Amino acid sequence: MFFEKPVDMADNSGPEAVYQEFKDYVMQAYQQEIDNRKRDIEDDFQARIRAGEFSEYDHVTFSYSFIPSEQAFLSEVREACVLIIAMFEIHTDDWRKASFDHFKAAVDSVNFWDRTVEVEKESEEHEVIWDDEESTIHVDMTYNIYDRGVERFREKFGLQDDKEFLKSVEMAYNTKVLFGETEDLPMGGVSGGASGAYPGGGTHNAIRQALAELEEKLEYFGGSAAMPIRSYSGITSEFGPRNYAPDPIHTGIDFGAESGTPIYAAMDGIVLLRLSSPRGFGNHIVLYHGGGITTMYAHMSSFGKYQVGDSVSQGDVIGYVGSSGLSTGPHLHFEYQKNGSAYNPQEILPL
Repeated sequence: MFFEKPVDMADNSGPEAVYQEFKDYVMQAYQQEIDNRKRDIEDDFQARIRAGEFSEYDHVTFSYSFIPSEQAFLSEVREACVLIIAMFEIHTDDWRKASFDHFKAAVDSVNFWDRTVEVEKESEEHEVIWDDEESTIHVDMTYNIYDRGVERFREKFGLQDDKEFLKSVEMAYNTKVLFGETEDLPMGGVSGGASGAYPGGGTHNAIRQALAELEEKLEYFGGSAAMPIRSYSGITSEFGPRNYAPDPIHTGIDFGAESGTPIYAAMDGIVLLRLSSPRGFGNHIVLYHGGGITTMYAHMSSFGKYQVGDSVSQGDVIGYVGSSGLSTGPHLHFEYQKNGSAYNPQEILPL
């Protein structure tokens, strides 16, 4: 999900490639944490020797081990990292322009590894008598590393309300659905994990099930879509290059219309995103239609009744025309994407 430059799903080779930078950063931080703990242990042990704690022994040795393993550690921190992703996405004006640098900054801004990783030390001392009757003591130290990141991030972003917390995690899940890909489910959901393994897991699994069902209904993916708006004054901005800021490429088409005009789902699908922002696209919805196809409806004055994960049918009212976000007047901004790349909506609309 996090890239150095805007996402182009046409070049996506799957989740391992997509999340490699994220994984590398986590493992780099993990190794740094281990190195720091080793130094702390060695300093502590040398201080114990200097203090005479083992003066009755001729030889003193020690060993240390760390639990969990790298794999277990990654599993433990996943929940916290997902929440970082969620928080970052919620505060991003354009969900299509996330970058790994911003993710790293979000991690560092809350001092993730200093304040959210706790270590519990267990030590066991064994006296050993050698054959020459010299005595030695062997000290085994085991350090369990625990992640406390989720609560830290809830505090950081003021997410004390459980509903808001689950919404943020749901947002992270949806972003993974949009930018991720699994072998058995194109544009597929969170890789791995059992039912309910993530916060709000019931909702997540409902979305996965809806996606799987859509993938079986291939007739929804091809052919023409219905008009997302039936009463409009005209197309006020076409798809393609334009000569003014902020975006040199217009990734959709704009329909001029009066505020409050109903907006309809162009095709059957499920609600992938439902977001409000004072900038950017304002109130907007993204629908997933299977086969890597999504449509977006932006600058709404208000939403319809459908929530994230709900199934919608072609022609269902999903919102109402407005001028929210970065907008000069009431209109519907409509986008059509295949595998993350924008295409001219006139390819599918009966215009």
